Amino acid sequence: MKNYQGEGINIIGKIMSALTDSVTKNFSADKKKEFFKRLNELSGLMSEESAVDLVLIELFKEGYAKGGIADLLKI
Repeated sequence: MKNYQGEGINIIGKIMSALTDSVTKNFSADKKKEFFKRLNELSGLMSEESAVDLVLIELFKEGYAKGGIADLLKI
């Protein structure tokens, strides 16, 4: 089976959901790749919404939110 992970398609060949598409629409290519890598690791373990929340929290804690509006909102 071809690995579509780098193309924004999950490992079972489904096109990105509306949720992941809306979450990653402004991500850089590297950030999007990391997001989908982690999301695919959680695939099947929990709901898509829970997995997206968990991945976003992890990325934020690791500093992937540097730049953009996230830095502007810091007090």
